[in-house]
Amino acid sequence: MSPAQYCARYGIAESTLRGWLKRGLMEGAEKCGGIWDIPEDARARYEPRKKKNRTQDDNRWDLLKALKERRYVDEKVLLCQKADFVDLANDLLDKGFIIMSSTPCDGKWNTGYAISQLGLDAIESRSKKDFLEFWKATCSGITSGVMEALPR
Repeated sequence: MSPAQYCARYGIAESTLRGWLKRGLMEGAEKCGGIWDIPEDARARYEPRKKKNRTQDDNRWDLLKALKERRYVDEKVLLCQKADFVDLANDLLDKGFIIMSSTPCDGKWNTGYAISQLGLDAIESRSKKDFLEFWKATCSGITSGVMEALPR
């Protein structure tokens, strides 16, 4: 599909898509004779913030952001070990922030996960710091009223 068709289908600005294509983030996209051809189900790989000493909190935030933006993310993208990524995903699944996707993991375009409504509510219009406070409250079982109390 053409870049214009891809943008129309997924509601992405053409300038954003051009940047992803330029940085090689669109798996399977090919340029033939100056024209891009993009697979219909292609997703751009997520780009986490470059940071030394990434923590599980960084990865938790980036995984949710990637799923919200319909971007591909895995342990290589988050610069962590496979076991750490699996633990992270299972933790988010257990707490209800993500759900299993109807499309299985293919290692290229789909991680096998989707963001849940709780996950969307938790990161929508919140800073990373506010999200992490909500996460800690969720982990300690104190969720009643916490989401409303956190600044947006």
